[in-house]
Amino acid sequence: PLLVRFPGGAGASEVAALTQTIDLLPTVFDLYEIACPREGIQGRSLLPLVAGLEGAVNDTVISRSDGDPPSYLIRSRDWSLILYGNGTWRSLHDLRVDPGQRRNVIADHPEVVAEMVATFRRFAAEQARPPVEFLDAEAEPFPLPSGEETTLSPETRRQLRALGYVE
Repeated sequence: PLLVRFPGGAGASEVAALTQTIDLLPTVFDLYEIACPREGIQGRSLLPLVAGLEGAVNDTVISRSDGDPPSYLIRSRDWSLILYGNGTWRSLHDLRVDPGQRRNVIADHPEVVAEMVATFRRFAAEQARPPVEFLDAEAEPFPLPSGEETTLSPETRRQLRALGYVE
């Protein structure tokens, strides 16, 4: 669930639509009537949903879980596909008849799987570090940038300690 509250509580309503956290930045830009830079910004404004002008802004949403193993969820209104980080485990759920996602129907709907995997491939291609290991067990994970030692000033170290980030 995503809750949006405007000052004064005006415009209270409930909308059943697919949203993602990446939709929040374009929504804030839209709310304040600021041109949203498209370069490097993903997501779509949710303001048309809130205003009742549209019933949906996303046909499919994608989210990541860092569980064991990590996974990606590709979700449409009727289906959810889970891709696991080992590149081989997958599960498909028909949300119309199985909202609790207890029955894996992946073998029964290869066309739905193919469509949702294609959606994930397009998403992956847009990422700075594409999560290819979720599609192919043999894929090499995208290399992380090499870390360089950073020396923190005493003031920065104090601030980070106060926030609980360093001991």
